[in-house]
Amino acid sequence: MAITAYAGFSASPSTSTNRNNTVAYSSLPLNGLQLFGEAVDSNDPSASFSWSWSVLNNRTGQTATIGSATTQNTTLDNISAQWGDVRIFLVATNTGTGETSENNPLLAPDSSQCFLHVESTSKQLTRPALGSRNWYVSLDNALQAIEDITEPQGGIQSATVNGAGDLILTLQDNSTINAGNVEGTDGTDGISVSSASINASNELILTMSDSSTINAGTLPTNTTQKHTFSGTVHSLNTNAGSTTTGLQPVKEEVIWGGFVASQAYDCLTLAITVKDAGSATNTADFYLFSMSTTDWNNGSSPSSFHVGSALTITQGAINNLPKTQTANLSAHSISSGQVFGVSMTVPSNSAMHHVSFSLILEDQ
Repeated sequence: MAITAYAGFSASPSTSTNRNNTVAYSSLPLNGLQLFGEAVDSNDPSASFSWSWSVLNNRTGQTATIGSATTQNTTLDNISAQWGDVRIFLVATNTGTGETSENNPLLAPDSSQCFLHVESTSKQLTRPALGSRNWYVSLDNALQAIEDITEPQGGIQSATVNGAGDLILTLQDNSTINAGNVEGTDGTDGISVSSASINASNELILTMSDSSTINAGTLPTNTTQKHTFSGTVHSLNTNAGSTTTGLQPVKEEVIWGGFVASQAYDCLTLAITVKDAGSATNTADFYLFSMSTTDWNNGSSPSSFHVGSALTITQGAINNLPKTQTANLSAHSISSGQVFGVSMTVPSNSAMHHVSFSLILEDQ
């Protein structure tokens, strides 16, 4: 290939040592990140070029676009608040000969592609763009972060008295607290621990057999909390503005929510119980969804914003029986500020009645 294209976030990408850019997830959304292009034709050193920029394989929820796809230098715009790298590709064409640089991203050299890396808030990890070649770097960093996770702290693992008569408390993180001497001389007139409790300040209080107390200090705590969202839906508001008994949407519709996430959450489980799943063999899919407030306010369909796989409710051979189903969503998360809830697809042959939901999320 006589023509080689160079793409990057820094000027003169043909000589730059780092053509990529890195931003924090907390800085999204973004617009107007500068992109620079260059090209070299080994058969025509004085060649002039035309340009073709593109964003390759946006993930679901990513909206990144090129400001001007046909200028040498341009911008990366509409970068949504979605965790995941963005992959940019450049093709250069010699305007005199019509010859182009490699236009197949699978065959093109690394120089024709550059990446916007988006680092996560908690661990500064990146999710490789779809089709990335050097994805193993992100994998290595993720595995190292997992390896570095420590066990939750807090709580007493064991209590022993050492040879000097001191009470030694071993906590769950294997650290120890010397609570002082609890034995009298030669075992006479000694005292022992009658009870142990944790006060409102998270301090370990030991009550001795002579009614004295020892404050053994503040225990480490794990502040991660779980949150349960629950509710019941009895009827459906139709597109015509009326309310129908039972749930039988004519297309996938939001039936519970939306709720605005006040912080970032990791998903745990979604449970759905239907008091009356309709006539025999009736079936419908339910999805947890998460979208931006802009998409919500624009009335976007939840079908483009599913979180995890479908949770399917299927009636058996007998009409009008209750059904329940639970989905594990532990591989997914909801970003702060996103609107989330549950949507329902069109039932196969009849309405469902009295649908209850229980969604469990955890602090990131």
